[in-house]
Amino acid sequence: MAVWTNTATTQSIPQTRKLIARLLLRSSASVLIRRLESGWLLPTPMTQRKRPAMNDKSVTAPARLLTIREVAGYLQVDEKTIRRWIQARNLPAFKLGRQWRVAEKDLQRFLNERWTG
Repeated sequence: MAVWTNTATTQSIPQTRKLIARLLLRSSASVLIRRLESGWLLPTPMTQRKRPAMNDKSVTAPARLLTIREVAGYLQVDEKTIRRWIQARNLPAFKLGRQWRVAEKDLQRFLNERWTG
């Protein structure tokens, strides 16, 4: 992914984006192409996270995330009970958007700590 920066001046990236949008709206495509070719706007590489190799042993599969409804169904309790446990910080969970999610490993740890049988 490239970030467009203005190499002719020291404009910030948001200012440069506004300028590009203005050029696209008001100018023809040939004007924009000429400015790109002249080096006025050049793509500069953005720092990217290095992806791990597929054969790397340290790469693990992402944890399965359960909704409150799935956890409640699995434990055969009401959803309000699960919400109370999350609010009391007894059951580790996090919000993904507007929904609470519980990692399957956290649920197993929660059950192992409370197992009385």
